[in-house]
Amino acid sequence: MAMAHPVIDDPTLKGLKVALDPEQVATLLESLFGKPCTVDSIEVIKHKPGKRCALAYRVEAPGGVQRLFAKTFRTERGARIYGTMSRLAQATRGPELIVPRPLAYFPKPKLLFTEFLEGCPLGTPLYAGLGSEPAARAARALARFHATGVSFVRSWSLAQEIDNTAAWLSHLPEKASLDAEALVTALRRLQRVATRLAPGPAGPVHRDFYLEQLWDMDGTTALLDLDDAREGDRALDVGNFLAHLTLRGLQFPASARVCEEARPLFLETYLEQVPDARDDLPRRVLFYETTTLFRLCGVYAGRARWARRLPPVLFDTATTSLSRLEES
Repeated sequence: MAMAHPVIDDPTLKGLKVALDPEQVATLLESLFGKPCTVDSIEVIKHKPGKRCALAYRVEAPGGVQRLFAKTFRTERGARIYGTMSRLAQATRGPELIVPRPLAYFPKPKLLFTEFLEGCPLGTPLYAGLGSEPAARAARALARFHATGVSFVRSWSLAQEIDNTAAWLSHLPEKASLDAEALVTALRRLQRVATRLAPGPAGPVHRDFYLEQLWDMDGTTALLDLDDAREGDRALDVGNFLAHLTLRGLQFPASARVCEEARPLFLETYLEQVPDARDDLPRRVLFYETTTLFRLCGVYAGRARWARRLPPVLFDTATTSLSRLEES
Protein backbone atom coordinates (compact mmCIF):
# COMPACT_ATOMS: atom_id res chain seq x y z
CA MET A 1 0.00 0.00 0.00
CA ALA A 2 1.34 3.41 -0.97
CA MET A 3 2.27 5.67 1.91
CA ALA A 4 -0.16 8.51 2.60
CA HIS A 5 1.71 11.80 2.54
CA PRO A 6 0.82 15.43 3.29
CA VAL A 7 -0.73 17.57 0.58
CA ILE A 8 -0.17 21.34 0.60
CA ASP A 9 -1.26 23.70 -2.15
CA ASP A 10 1.41 26.41 -2.32
CA PRO A 11 2.20 27.26 -5.96
CA THR A 12 4.87 29.76 -4.90
CA LEU A 13 7.00 26.99 -3.40
CA LYS A 14 7.81 25.18 -6.62
CA GLY A 15 9.80 22.43 -4.89
CA LEU A 16 7.16 21.56 -2.32
CA LYS A 17 5.43 19.07 -4.62
CA VAL A 18 8.71 17.15 -4.92
CA ALA A 19 9.43 17.45 -1.19
CA LEU A 20 6.06 15.86 -0.35
CA ASP A 21 6.40 12.97 -2.80
CA PRO A 22 8.16 10.00 -1.12
CA GLU A 23 9.25 8.46 -4.41
CA GLN A 24 10.83 11.65 -5.73
CA VAL A 25 12.51 12.30 -2.39
CA ALA A 26 13.86 8.73 -2.37
CA THR A 27 15.34 9.32 -5.83
CA LEU A 28 17.10 12.46 -4.58
CA LEU A 29 18.43 10.70 -1.50
CA GLU A 30 19.78 7.82 -3.57
CA SER A 31 22.39 10.24 -4.89
CA LEU A 32 23.23 11.15 -1.27
CA PHE A 33 23.48 7.58 0.09
CA GLY A 34 24.86 5.99 -3.06
CA LYS A 35 22.24 3.23 -2.86
CA PRO A 36 18.45 3.01 -3.13
CA CYS A 37 16.43 3.99 -0.08
CA THR A 38 12.78 4.21 0.94
CA VAL A 39 10.96 7.17 2.48
CA ASP A 40 8.63 5.70 5.13
CA SER A 41 7.01 8.91 6.36
CA ILE A 42 6.91 12.66 5.77
CA GLU A 43 5.97 15.15 8.49
CA VAL A 44 5.35 18.85 7.87
CA ILE A 45 6.92 20.66 10.81
CA LYS A 46 6.29 24.27 9.82
CA HIS A 47 4.92 25.83 6.65
CA LYS A 48 5.22 29.55 5.93
CA PRO A 49 3.12 29.99 2.77
CA GLY A 50 5.04 31.49 -0.11
CA LYS A 51 8.35 31.40 1.79
CA ARG A 52 9.49 27.98 3.03
CA CYS A 53 8.41 24.67 4.46
CA ALA A 54 10.25 22.57 7.06
CA LEU A 55 9.83 18.79 6.97
CA ALA A 56 10.99 15.64 8.72
CA TYR A 57 11.55 12.32 6.92
CA ARG A 58 11.87 8.77 8.20
CA VAL A 59 14.09 6.94 5.75
CA GLU A 60 15.07 3.29 5.28
CA ALA A 61 18.65 3.83 4.14
CA PRO A 62 21.62 1.47 3.61
CA GLY A 63 22.84 2.11 7.15
CA GLY A 64 19.44 1.49 8.71
CA VAL A 65 16.45 3.64 9.64
CA GLN A 66 17.21 7.30 10.17
CA ARG A 67 15.45 10.64 10.35
CA LEU A 68 16.35 13.62 8.21
CA PHE A 69 15.34 17.26 8.45
CA ALA A 70 14.74 19.35 5.34
CA LYS A 71 13.55 22.74 4.15
CA THR A 72 12.33 23.83 0.76
CA PHE A 73 12.54 27.52 -0.12
CA ARG A 74 10.96 29.93 -2.57
CA THR A 75 14.36 31.34 -3.57
CA GLU A 76 17.86 29.90 -3.92
CA ARG A 77 18.74 30.86 -0.33
CA GLY A 78 19.06 27.18 0.55
CA ALA A 79 22.37 27.02 -1.32
CA ARG A 80 23.76 29.88 0.76
CA ILE A 81 22.44 28.35 3.98
CA TYR A 82 24.08 25.03 3.06
CA GLY A 83 27.46 26.78 2.83
CA THR A 84 26.92 28.66 6.10
CA MET A 85 25.90 25.53 7.99
CA SER A 86 28.83 23.56 6.59
CA ARG A 87 31.31 26.09 7.97
CA LEU A 88 29.51 26.37 11.31
CA ALA A 89 29.15 22.61 11.75
CA GLN A 90 32.91 22.21 11.37
CA ALA A 91 33.57 24.97 13.91
CA THR A 92 31.10 23.97 16.63
CA ARG A 93 31.22 20.23 17.34
CA GLY A 94 31.52 20.35 21.13
CA PRO A 95 29.38 20.07 24.28
CA GLU A 96 28.73 23.80 24.54
CA LEU A 97 27.40 24.11 21.00
CA ILE A 98 26.67 22.10 17.89
CA VAL A 99 24.66 22.96 14.80
CA PRO A 100 23.01 20.45 12.46
CA ARG A 101 25.31 19.14 9.74
CA PRO A 102 24.01 19.90 6.25
CA LEU A 103 23.81 16.79 4.08
CA ALA A 104 22.82 17.97 0.61
CA TYR A 105 21.18 20.77 -1.32
CA PHE A 106 19.18 20.03 -4.47
CA PRO A 107 18.78 23.19 -6.59
CA LYS A 108 15.79 22.24 -8.73
CA PRO A 109 13.33 21.63 -5.86
CA LYS A 110 15.33 24.11 -3.72
CA LEU A 111 15.47 21.43 -1.03
CA LEU A 112 18.06 21.44 1.76
CA PHE A 113 18.66 18.29 3.85
CA THR A 114 20.37 18.32 7.24
CA GLU A 115 20.86 15.83 10.03
CA PHE A 116 17.93 15.49 12.41
CA LEU A 117 18.97 16.35 15.96
CA GLU A 118 17.10 14.49 18.69
CA GLY A 119 16.56 16.43 21.88
CA CYS A 120 14.15 18.56 23.85
CA PRO A 121 13.69 22.34 24.11
CA LEU A 122 16.33 23.86 26.37
CA GLY A 123 13.89 26.37 27.83
CA THR A 124 11.33 23.86 29.16
CA PRO A 125 12.81 23.50 32.67
CA LEU A 126 13.35 27.25 32.97
CA TYR A 127 9.75 28.07 32.07
CA ALA A 128 8.59 25.38 34.49
CA GLY A 129 10.47 27.09 37.33
CA LEU A 130 13.05 24.31 37.71
CA GLY A 131 16.08 26.59 37.65
CA SER A 132 17.87 29.15 35.51
CA GLU A 133 20.68 26.93 34.23
CA PRO A 134 19.22 26.96 30.68
CA ALA A 135 19.88 30.71 30.57
CA ALA A 136 23.54 30.15 31.46
CA ARG A 137 23.82 27.38 28.86
CA ALA A 138 22.26 29.66 26.26
CA ALA A 139 24.84 32.34 27.07
CA ARG A 140 27.73 29.90 26.74
CA ALA A 141 26.36 28.58 23.46
CA LEU A 142 25.96 32.09 22.08
CA ALA A 143 29.47 33.09 23.12
CA ARG A 144 30.81 29.96 21.42
CA PHE A 145 28.86 30.77 18.27
CA HIS A 146 30.18 34.34 18.22
CA ALA A 147 33.74 33.09 18.72
CA THR A 148 33.74 30.78 15.69
CA GLY A 149 34.97 33.50 13.36
CA VAL A 150 33.01 31.93 10.51
CA SER A 151 32.62 34.30 7.58
CA PHE A 152 29.33 35.06 5.85
CA VAL A 153 28.35 36.38 2.45
CA ARG A 154 25.75 38.72 3.93
CA SER A 155 25.95 41.26 6.75
CA TRP A 156 23.51 43.16 8.94
CA SER A 157 24.06 46.83 9.76
CA LEU A 158 22.64 49.32 12.22
CA ALA A 159 20.83 51.03 9.34
CA GLN A 160 19.23 47.74 8.28
CA GLU A 161 18.05 47.16 11.83
CA ILE A 162 16.35 50.56 11.88
CA ASP A 163 14.78 49.98 8.45
CA ASN A 164 13.53 46.54 9.51
CA THR A 165 12.01 47.97 12.69
CA ALA A 166 10.31 50.73 10.69
CA ALA A 167 8.87 48.17 8.28
CA TRP A 168 7.29 46.17 11.11
CA LEU A 169 5.91 49.29 12.79
CA SER A 170 4.46 50.70 9.57
CA HIS A 171 1.69 48.08 9.47
CA LEU A 172 0.70 48.31 13.10
CA PRO A 173 -2.04 51.00 12.93
CA GLU A 174 -4.13 48.80 10.64
CA LYS A 175 -3.48 45.58 12.60
CA ALA A 176 -3.46 46.72 16.21
CA SER A 177 -5.05 49.46 18.25
CA LEU A 178 -1.93 51.61 18.39
CA ASP A 179 -1.75 55.31 17.61
CA ALA A 180 0.03 56.02 14.31
CA GLU A 181 1.54 59.26 15.61
CA ALA A 182 2.97 57.47 18.66
CA LEU A 183 4.61 54.94 16.35
CA VAL A 184 6.20 57.67 14.22
CA THR A 185 7.47 59.45 17.31
CA ALA A 186 8.97 56.25 18.72
CA LEU A 187 10.76 55.52 15.46
CA ARG A 188 12.22 59.03 15.29
CA ARG A 189 13.50 58.70 18.86
CA LEU A 190 15.06 55.36 17.97
CA GLN A 191 16.75 56.84 14.91
CA ARG A 192 18.22 59.65 17.00
CA VAL A 193 19.64 57.16 19.47
CA ALA A 194 21.15 55.14 16.62
CA THR A 195 23.13 58.16 15.38
CA ARG A 196 24.90 58.26 18.76
CA LEU A 197 25.50 54.51 19.02
CA ALA A 198 29.03 53.26 18.45
CA PRO A 199 28.97 50.34 15.99
CA GLY A 200 30.13 47.02 17.41
CA PRO A 201 32.76 44.76 15.84
CA ALA A 202 31.42 42.54 13.07
CA GLY A 203 31.22 38.80 13.59
CA PRO A 204 28.81 35.87 13.24
CA VAL A 205 25.27 36.64 14.40
CA HIS A 206 22.25 34.33 14.42
CA ARG A 207 19.72 37.18 14.06
CA ASP A 208 16.87 35.19 15.64
CA PHE A 209 18.44 33.93 18.85
CA TYR A 210 16.13 32.96 21.71
CA LEU A 211 15.56 29.94 23.95
CA GLU A 212 13.22 28.14 21.56
CA GLN A 213 16.08 27.93 19.03
CA LEU A 214 18.15 25.85 21.45
CA TRP A 215 17.80 22.13 22.18
CA ASP A 216 19.22 20.02 24.98
CA MET A 217 20.81 16.83 23.67
CA ASP A 218 21.84 14.99 26.85
CA GLY A 219 23.87 17.96 28.07
CA THR A 220 24.99 19.21 24.66
CA THR A 221 23.40 22.43 23.40
CA ALA A 222 22.23 22.48 19.79
CA LEU A 223 21.46 25.71 17.91
CA LEU A 224 18.77 25.51 15.24
CA ASP A 225 17.35 27.64 12.40
CA LEU A 226 20.40 29.36 10.93
CA ASP A 227 18.50 30.74 7.93
CA ASP A 228 19.22 34.37 8.83
CA ALA A 229 22.78 34.00 10.15
CA ARG A 230 25.22 36.59 8.84
CA GLU A 231 27.89 39.06 9.99
CA GLY A 232 26.87 41.80 12.37
CA ASP A 233 27.10 43.20 15.88
CA ARG A 234 27.00 40.41 18.47
CA ALA A 235 24.94 42.70 20.73
CA LEU A 236 22.05 41.98 18.34
CA ASP A 237 21.77 38.35 19.47
CA VAL A 238 22.09 39.25 23.15
CA GLY A 239 19.39 41.91 22.90
CA ASN A 240 17.12 39.61 20.90
CA PHE A 241 17.40 36.92 23.58
CA LEU A 242 16.56 39.34 26.40
CA ALA A 243 13.58 40.75 24.49
CA HIS A 244 12.19 37.25 24.02
CA LEU A 245 12.47 36.56 27.76
CA THR A 246 10.35 39.67 28.28
CA LEU A 247 7.94 38.49 25.58
CA ARG A 248 7.55 35.09 27.26
CA GLY A 249 6.71 36.72 30.59
CA LEU A 250 4.08 38.93 28.95
CA GLN A 251 2.54 36.00 27.10
CA PHE A 252 2.47 33.67 30.09
CA PRO A 253 2.47 35.62 33.38
CA ALA A 254 3.14 32.45 35.39
CA SER A 255 6.65 32.38 33.87
CA ALA A 256 7.32 36.14 34.24
CA ARG A 257 9.31 35.81 37.46
CA VAL A 258 11.65 33.06 36.23
CA CYS A 259 12.18 34.89 32.93
CA GLU A 260 13.08 38.07 34.78
CA GLU A 261 15.50 36.19 37.03
CA ALA A 262 17.12 34.58 33.98
CA ARG A 263 18.01 37.94 32.40
CA PRO A 264 20.98 38.92 34.63
CA LEU A 265 22.30 35.35 34.70
CA PHE A 266 22.28 35.16 30.90
CA LEU A 267 23.97 38.55 30.49
CA GLU A 268 26.57 37.98 33.21
CA THR A 269 27.44 34.53 31.89
CA TYR A 270 27.80 35.85 28.36
CA LEU A 271 30.10 38.68 29.46
CA GLU A 272 32.23 36.19 31.41
CA GLN A 273 32.70 34.21 28.18
CA VAL A 274 33.59 37.30 26.12
CA PRO A 275 36.50 38.99 27.91
CA ASP A 276 37.15 41.37 25.00
CA ALA A 277 33.63 42.87 25.21
CA ARG A 278 33.79 46.64 24.92
CA ASP A 279 32.44 48.90 27.66
CA ASP A 280 29.61 50.04 25.39
CA LEU A 281 28.31 46.50 24.78
CA PRO A 282 25.50 46.83 27.38
CA ARG A 283 24.21 49.97 25.66
CA ARG A 284 24.24 48.29 22.26
CA VAL A 285 22.46 45.29 23.80
CA LEU A 286 19.76 47.61 25.15
CA PHE A 287 19.39 49.16 21.70
CA TYR A 288 18.82 45.80 20.01
CA GLU A 289 16.56 44.65 22.82
CA THR A 290 14.46 47.77 22.16
CA THR A 291 14.30 47.25 18.41
CA THR A 292 13.34 43.60 18.94
CA LEU A 293 10.48 44.58 21.25
CA PHE A 294 9.18 47.00 18.63
CA ARG A 295 9.50 44.35 15.93
CA LEU A 296 7.63 41.82 18.07
CA CYS A 297 4.74 44.29 18.23
CA GLY A 298 4.37 43.81 14.49
CA VAL A 299 4.93 40.06 14.58
CA TYR A 300 2.21 39.42 17.17
CA ALA A 301 -0.21 41.88 15.63
CA GLY A 302 -0.48 39.32 12.83
CA ARG A 303 -1.22 36.36 15.12
CA ALA A 304 -4.89 35.96 15.94
CA ARG A 305 -4.36 34.59 19.43
CA TRP A 306 -2.31 37.60 20.53
CA ALA A 307 -3.29 40.45 18.19
CA ARG A 308 -5.67 42.20 20.56
CA ARG A 309 -3.77 41.99 23.85
CA LEU A 310 -0.04 41.67 23.20
CA PRO A 311 1.01 44.49 20.79
CA PRO A 312 -0.07 47.39 23.07
CA VAL A 313 1.76 45.85 26.04
CA LEU A 314 4.86 45.17 23.95
CA PHE A 315 4.79 48.70 22.60
CA ASP A 316 4.64 50.17 26.11
CA THR A 317 7.51 47.91 27.17
CA ALA A 318 9.56 48.91 24.12
CA THR A 319 8.90 52.60 24.77
CA THR A 320 10.08 52.22 28.37
CA SER A 321 13.21 50.49 27.11
CA LEU A 322 13.73 53.34 24.64
CA SER A 323 13.56 55.89 27.44
CA ARG A 324 16.24 53.96 29.35
CA LEU A 325 18.35 53.97 26.22
CA GLU A 326 18.01 57.74 25.83
CA GLU A 327 19.05 58.25 29.44
CA SER A 328 22.07 55.93 29.27
